[in-house]
Amino acid sequence: VMAIKLEENGTWTANISYYKNGEPRHTHKRGFKTKREAQRYELDFRDGLKNPVNIKFEEALTSYLNDKKTNRKKSTNDELTRICSDYYSDLSSVKVQDLKIRHYQQVKDNLTKTDLSISYKNKILTILKSISKYISMHYEVADSARGITKFKSYEIRKEMQTWTPSEFFLFQEFVDREIYKDLFHVLYFSGARIGEIRALYKTDIVKNYISVTKSIRHDKDGVTTPKNDYSVRNIPLDSTTEGIVKKYSAMKGQYLFGNEKPLSESSVGRIFRGYQKIAQEKHPDLKQIRIHDLRHSHATLLINNGANIVAVSKRLGHANVEITLKTYTHLFKESELKLIEILEKI
Repeated sequence: VMAIKLEENGTWTANISYYKNGEPRHTHKRGFKTKREAQRYELDFRDGLKNPVNIKFEEALTSYLNDKKTNRKKSTNDELTRICSDYYSDLSSVKVQDLKIRHYQQVKDNLTKTDLSISYKNKILTILKSISKYISMHYEVADSARGITKFKSYEIRKEMQTWTPSEFFLFQEFVDREIYKDLFHVLYFSGARIGEIRALYKTDIVKNYISVTKSIRHDKDGVTTPKNDYSVRNIPLDSTTEGIVKKYSAMKGQYLFGNEKPLSESSVGRIFRGYQKIAQEKHPDLKQIRIHDLRHSHATLLINNGANIVAVSKRLGHANVEITLKTYTHLFKESELKLIEILEKI
């Protein structure tokens, strides 16, 4: 039995009663913009109950994405679709009744090989677990991703590697393409996010600082607003870094790095890893880091040299100083040991 109800806010709700394993069940879904969308949802739900045997993951995923479109903004739906396309494609041809925990575990295993942050990896796993739950509800199969665990918070500290200035300059010796050598320098000495630097216009260079008002998270999404309101900020630059950005601001084109188009996200990452590999062949002790770790290196450099934590937090564009303290807590523990050494000498 199904009942379509028009809510006071003008949206439609689908209430569905059905039987599972001989027992009566009920489910509902709110937020449909039209009555037809609510009815379509019920038909898809019923079709899944009738014969899940031949339904493949990609078909169930399409239903899931269509369902999510009803009450989310376009940018959120676009990101959801991109994540599904980029990270769940290996599951496409698997029938929903054949899905096992090993299929979902393989997705997690693949994520461990990427340079993505722990928080973003967990976001991908959260969406995957949501899809698995959706499939379980609609096709009467086990929720096989239920046992998949997220990446642990302590792994954040483990994955964060930083370079000292001497290590960074050692790496730079092997970078022979000027635009990338300058880009890496600006990242290391500004502490800005890679998306923020890629989105810089030449007009964002004002006096001795860069004005961060936008970002590029993914190439196909183009220029968007920064990560949060606190990310909008001015970052003062040292004289060397100022000289570099002013050199590019005097060139033709809109973007500071890339002229008429920003530098490609994939190209920057690939080139950074390529030069790092070359440097490590000559210097095996040079730590392996991600391009995002240039930002962590900058923060570490400032904190280790006694910079005010509030000033560091604002420079990084953190929403509050607690985030900075949590991210770099290991550095403050080291500082505590130095304080004790000072006290012991008194």
